[in-house]
Amino acid sequence: MKVKIYTTDISEKKYFYETTEEISETDKRGGWGCIRIFTEPRYQEITGFGGAFTDASASLFCKLPQEKQQMLIKMLFDENEGIGFSVGRTHIGSCDFTRKPYSYVSDGDETLESFSLDEDKKAVIPMLKAALEARPDLRLLASPWSPPAYMKDNGSLFGGGKLKKEYYGLWTEYVARYIEEMRAEGITINAVTIQNEAAADMTWESCVYTAEEECALIKSGFGKRITELGAQIYVWDHNKELLFDRASAVFSDSEASPYVAGAACHWYTGDHFEQIGFTCEAFPGKKIIFSEGCRSSEERGIKKISGLDFAEDYAHEIIGDLNGGISLYLTWNLMLDMENGPFHNRFSTRYCDAPVMIDSENEEIIPEPSYYYFGHFSKFIKRGARRLGVSRYTDKLEATAFINKDNSVAAVILNRTDESRKVKLVYDGCRLDTELAAHSIATVILGANGIGERSSDYKNEI
Repeated sequence: MKVKIYTTDISEKKYFYETTEEISETDKRGGWGCIRIFTEPRYQEITGFGGAFTDASASLFCKLPQEKQQMLIKMLFDENEGIGFSVGRTHIGSCDFTRKPYSYVSDGDETLESFSLDEDKKAVIPMLKAALEARPDLRLLASPWSPPAYMKDNGSLFGGGKLKKEYYGLWTEYVARYIEEMRAEGITINAVTIQNEAAADMTWESCVYTAEEECALIKSGFGKRITELGAQIYVWDHNKELLFDRASAVFSDSEASPYVAGAACHWYTGDHFEQIGFTCEAFPGKKIIFSEGCRSSEERGIKKISGLDFAEDYAHEIIGDLNGGISLYLTWNLMLDMENGPFHNRFSTRYCDAPVMIDSENEEIIPEPSYYYFGHFSKFIKRGARRLGVSRYTDKLEATAFINKDNSVAAVILNRTDESRKVKLVYDGCRLDTELAAHSIATVILGANGIGERSSDYKNEI
């Protein structure tokens, strides 16, 4: 069997460093130092990996000269020369990572006659079109941070508040109009969430829903209208420690549940990987997707000290989420500037990280360590891949494995420790003896020629 190994070791400045080995069948099924990958059973199917097309990211993209824009698109979305992101998220209206607050209608518009995507046309839509040109099979999730202020009980985009019940119908048409107007721009919105961080009362755009209120909105006509437009609906879109509670409440509602494809989650309150598993087991017909996560610190700019720590945090999170049952993984902003923005209403808060930093003054594109760590999943685990069972000899190594549609197996192994670790990777009667350096990550491809081709026959959904 031919085996390709792609290794990233930041300290050695090795990025997707490729080696090839031939291994033969063996009777040695295990022993000390073994990581086993099982051919059966097979678990969730993967839609893809990606990040958010925020106005912050898109505005930085649009400031770059044409050749740098093309370079950046290739870095993010090309599987051979980049990291092969295949899904994206964007915001319905403004969010904290837009250059200013905005809605798509004039204040108090009860007819939506003033509806316009003009703000998104300045940057978000041009970047989405550039990405779709390079990656036509890109799937998109859209989330609202807040309905227009006049539709809310606090009269503001900010500070939480709730959508007034008398505006359920108009808000439904607002979201539907967004999907239709984006489609007119050549951009398909494959799925929406009811609300970004449905329990968060924030200083920036936010709106709060209980489980009962999410269900009430869906049953009021939102579910029927949005799904008829061909978009899936996901609920919760918030932290994992309450994932099972919210999913159980909505998925058990016999009237709301048929319109709901699944639940989305974030990571800001810790691992809670078990809750993904609980939810997948309890509701096998629903998908759980990871819609947002980023690391942050009190240090502005590129995280020179914590950059590798952040990269390892992301990889730890992705492995745990995948092994729990996640079918899609989205990081937050695709890129940020040297001041971790642009943003609004976030001052005196922590400064977010992104896979790519942009030095607009010098027209420089700077990949963070996390960019390469993300790539160890997104380059090699293809849309339509199925997760395989993995067992490890030690918790000092973290691992996940997927079988692609071409029957190649992509196994990702993470070493966050200060020591190198020897590994006997056992799969289908074959064994690879290798070693993973301290603070490094590797993707092992078994049974095919490496990166290969992506699937083109996957359903048009998230």
